[in-house]
Amino acid sequence: MGMENMYRMRAAHKEMQEEEKTAHPVTEEAMELGEYDRTLAEILGDRDEQDKFLNKFLWAKDPDKAKDIVDSLAENTVLSPEQDKFLEQARVEFNLRSAEIEQVQEMLPAELVHLKDIDPRIAQVIGKVGPDEAAEVLGAEFADLALSDPKVFKKMVGQMRHLREIRTSKEAAQREEDLTHMLAEFGIKEEDYWNATRSSAGMTSGVTGETRDQLGKLVFDNYGWFKKTLDVISSGHFSANATRDLVANFEDQQRLLAECDKHMKVVGKVLQGTLTPEVRLMFQKAMTEGGLVKDKKVENNVKTIQDYRQVKNAFEPADMQKRWEEYKRAELKRRNITDITKQPVAAENIKNSFAQKELDQQKGFRAGGILAALIALLFGTKDDIKNTLKF
Repeated sequence: MGMENMYRMRAAHKEMQEEEKTAHPVTEEAMELGEYDRTLAEILGDRDEQDKFLNKFLWAKDPDKAKDIVDSLAENTVLSPEQDKFLEQARVEFNLRSAEIEQVQEMLPAELVHLKDIDPRIAQVIGKVGPDEAAEVLGAEFADLALSDPKVFKKMVGQMRHLREIRTSKEAAQREEDLTHMLAEFGIKEEDYWNATRSSAGMTSGVTGETRDQLGKLVFDNYGWFKKTLDVISSGHFSANATRDLVANFEDQQRLLAECDKHMKVVGKVLQGTLTPEVRLMFQKAMTEGGLVKDKKVENNVKTIQDYRQVKNAFEPADMQKRWEEYKRAELKRRNITDITKQPVAAENIKNSFAQKELDQQKGFRAGGILAALIALLFGTKDDIKNTLKF
């Protein structure tokens, strides 16, 4: 066997391994990564994706390793082999998680339609903007949560998988098939059947007497004159058997529905976790202003390594000292002070004023995850700043 064949076999084996990893999170069918098959350069080259990768996914995976890597990248120092390995593994996992999240998001509109019947808070959101718009916002919030908290993602996916297993089970299919067959055999319209079972809808066990009576009446009313005659002669034997079968089928379907509701409620709790005050305000604005209002929160302005590098350079001791010299010179001139050593109160005021100005500027930089941790190391307190100032 030639080397070219060996290379092809190895490549094919690797592709098979990759395919095993890329399965739909809910249906578990084969899934293509598509646009999410990205290099690190592609991820880091997109401002929003870099923010998600660094400050949510990587931060959740291993904060210490992630912080060291980002600091090295910001300083343009060579990563160690272990860091390179960690980063590549994270890239693969991030791409897969991103693709999986999109698959879950695509399923949300249909799930919200079911969820609104058993979850009041989700029902309120849908009542404000509709299922599609609600799914768009909750899906985006869930994506952020799923990247920064893998347990939440697994919980959500696990429940949706259970839902699918119940809905696509042989038992569910058989009950549906049996019902269709019985309604056709007894000549009952589907709409009439659902109206007759309305009083028992949502019950986890048994049916009301009203439902039994309604189903019995439906059966008898749809008999032809000959069958009605036989039923009367037999003291209702035929209609009683038919009613019993319909009731048993309805109870089985209600039991399956109750099982679905248990899992659906967990899905609802996960989505409720995304209903922060900012998100709720966004829905509220959408009611009165039309469309979805996107300014739900103040975005972080330090989202990338490039942003962090600029902040770090701006707050180097030498740069701050330069700003202090300029500020001090301007203040002494403005106050018409020639000898600051004779005016200790004024000196203290000038230091306080500059330190507060620097502190306010620092507070203007907002970040999350890794970059928040790194920026915190750059900044000190007001007293820390004052202690570096000299006349």
